[in-house]
Amino acid sequence: MRPLASIARATVAIAVLIGCAPAGRRLATAPDDRVTTSAPTPVSDAHSISSDNGFFPVHAGNTWRYRFTWRSTRIVGGIVASADSGATEYDVEQAFVFSDSGRGTYFQFDRIGTAQLVRWYRQNGGGVYYADEPETPSVKPAASSWISPPRLGPLPSETTWLAYPLRVGRRWGEGASESVVLRAETLDLPIGRVEVFRIMTGSTGDWTLRWVGPCGTMRTQTHLETQLRDPMGRLTGTFVYDDHEEVVAMHLVDCARCPVCR
Repeated sequence: MRPLASIARATVAIAVLIGCAPAGRRLATAPDDRVTTSAPTPVSDAHSISSDNGFFPVHAGNTWRYRFTWRSTRIVGGIVASADSGATEYDVEQAFVFSDSGRGTYFQFDRIGTAQLVRWYRQNGGGVYYADEPETPSVKPAASSWISPPRLGPLPSETTWLAYPLRVGRRWGEGASESVVLRAETLDLPIGRVEVFRIMTGSTGDWTLRWVGPCGTMRTQTHLETQLRDPMGRLTGTFVYDDHEEVVAMHLVDCARCPVCR
């Protein structure tokens, strides 16, 4: 897990899904040396992956496992004063899932064995959105669905996580929360070869990259920079944090759109 100092800043952009491998699947290990610090630049790419309602896999019981590496550095006077790094693996399961015929499908992610900030996600033909609480009736119905007015865009309490249809150059959000689709590409991962969109959120100093496709979030990379100041407010240095997450195993209940999970 990333250091507590950076969790709050990175959580909005990194809603990373992780999970367990299905029975019989060998767990491979992702490389530890993929943490980089260079800010990406949007590029033109004619290749495109179809994205619509159902693009991101949503089903109770979907699980992913990620390999996570991180590095932090304190730079004073242009010299590295201290540095730290680490690596781990952890699992996340797609938890409580229910449908709202007017607004789409709601779901949560549960990082197994670890306390975490719980957010609700909602997917429909307009994209995927997240909020701390779903805008739904205060009492959850016994049935798996209910009816509410149709709504494709984000609700007042929600933030857009993905905006459909995804295409190179598409943007959403504002300021530090602005996201842009940089390109569509193919990744060779321990689970196999997958097609994804590479999406950047943030700016030159603080940014997150996400590689998202029909198999879920396959990879994330984060870069954060914070100025260090003394009690008088004078600049003394810079704290730099980088991390890298990559899926190494997964189990999807429905493999209709994800060929590598079959």
